[in-house]
Amino acid sequence: MCIAAEDYEMCEAHEECEGRGGKCCGDYCCNEEYFDALQTQECTEGDEACEEVQTVMFSQEMESLACESNEACEEKHEGHVCCDDNPLLFNLTLTNELLNWEGDRRCCMNSEGIRKVEQIEGLTDADYNSISARIFEFDDKRDFCKGLLPALAEDLQTCVDEAEAEAEEARSAIAEAALAEALRFAEIAATARLTAETAGVSANATSDSKAAQGFANDASTASDNAQAAANSSAAASEEASDAGSAGTAAVDAQEAADNAQNDADAAFDAAEDAENRVEELKEIEAEAAEAAEQQRLNEIELNKNKPTTKKPVAGDGSDATSIKVSMISVISVTVFYCLLH
Repeated sequence: MCIAAEDYEMCEAHEECEGRGGKCCGDYCCNEEYFDALQTQECTEGDEACEEVQTVMFSQEMESLACESNEACEEKHEGHVCCDDNPLLFNLTLTNELLNWEGDRRCCMNSEGIRKVEQIEGLTDADYNSISARIFEFDDKRDFCKGLLPALAEDLQTCVDEAEAEAEEARSAIAEAALAEALRFAEIAATARLTAETAGVSANATSDSKAAQGFANDASTASDNAQAAANSSAAASEEASDAGSAGTAAVDAQEAADNAQNDADAAFDAAEDAENRVEELKEIEAEAAEAAEQQRLNEIELNKNKPTTKKPVAGDGSDATSIKVSMISVISVTVFYCLLH
């Protein structure tokens, strides 16, 4: 290390090197570039002097970074607040040793007086993994992660996992609710199918077209209800699928929707069968009515062709004739009697 020939004053802290580079490189003052270069230089194996100097320089740097008051930070132009370390970093060893506060207070820009993890520059993947592992041990890790800035939370695997788990729980809740709806409507469709089939059986059991029509109407209404329920079940199944849950709710909801549609199809068949029975009975009744009418006409025609015997009718003169004949007979007998005597 090159130093001025007249500079024979040694140093033990950075504060002693103000106006002479600002850094104490072990024993002599140096500038920041020298200090950083010496700190990062690899010592050859067995070079104890190199290792000792680096150890001393590290201690000097750590001491210089520590603060006791806000005013001291202002004077050093290293921040406005003398901050405590973030509890999340207690007893954690970060890759860059200078970032480890080791229980000291340091100047920072956070008005709350606590070091913010997201404001730390130079954190490595190993550092984020260590922080993430610590958060994983928290009982309230999900809420804790929510309190972090999104940019930091995205670098912490525990927070990423918690966010994904919460999202999956939300998707699962939506899917489960949709499954419940799909099953409910499937049950309605099954009930409507039973109603339609019962009405269909009743329609086929009767011989009265009007009664059959009533059963057919009931079957048709039940069929419409079954199809409406099947449509609602299908909509709920689609909602469960859209939720994208990793669970089986979407699959179960689709099965329920399929069953509901099968019930709706069966109800439709029952209603159609009942209506066919109505048409069949109407044809039978029409044929029977036509046959009865034909029989009535045939009887009328038959009666027209039969010979008829006219019976005496009161008031047509036949009674008078009969009385007249009787009187003549009586007179004749009387006359005949007189002639004999």
